[in-house]
Amino acid sequence: MTWLLNFWGSAKAWGTAILAAVVAAGAAYVLGRRRGSSDATAQAQLQQRADQAESNAAAAQAAAHNAEVRHDVETEIASLPSGAAPAGDDPVHGSAADRLRDEWTRD
Repeated sequence: MTWLLNFWGSAKAWGTAILAAVVAAGAAYVLGRRRGSSDATAQAQLQQRADQAESNAAAAQAAAHNAEVRHDVETEIASLPSGAAPAGDDPVHGSAADRLRDEWTRD
């Protein structure tokens, strides 16, 4: 009977040690998952900021290009003859009105 009491005391000690190891492993797992989740969230936020900065730069570049094109078109229009001709005459050759009259087609 003594051996049974010795065995029971030894089993309780081993059971307690195994339970403590399982609890420690579970705590490490949960804390690791939580830390990994916060790291992933921070990484996603950094990537989102980088993507937004890239899209802002692309939009600024497109706006600068559009302003340049607009300036070129306005300069070209300003260099055209006005098309104002004395009453009863044909529009000035090469004017916008002349080009519209000669080159207009319906597609």
